[in-house]
Amino acid sequence: MMKQRIAALLLAGLMLLSLSACGGGGDSSAGGSSGDKEGAYKMSVILKTTASEHWQLIMAGCRKFESEHPGRTSDHVRGPAAL
Repeated sequence: MMKQRIAALLLAGLMLLSLSACGGGGDSSAGGSSGDKEGAYKMSVILKTTASEHWQLIMAGCRKFESEHPGRTSDHVRGPAAL
């Protein structure tokens, strides 16, 4: 029982360490244009199917986002018509 607690604490600590390592607050100009908030970016969505009502709602949400943010996205929504 004690070994499981130690293992759980060790894993929790490693998860916290990995989260803090991935959240770097480095220099934004060194990263290039990928972090540029003023420029356009591309968003691609590949759906499991376009026949389902759920995935049609996802498509509609993507299209709505694109219409609300002109010039900021190039939206590509793709998926098979049926499985």
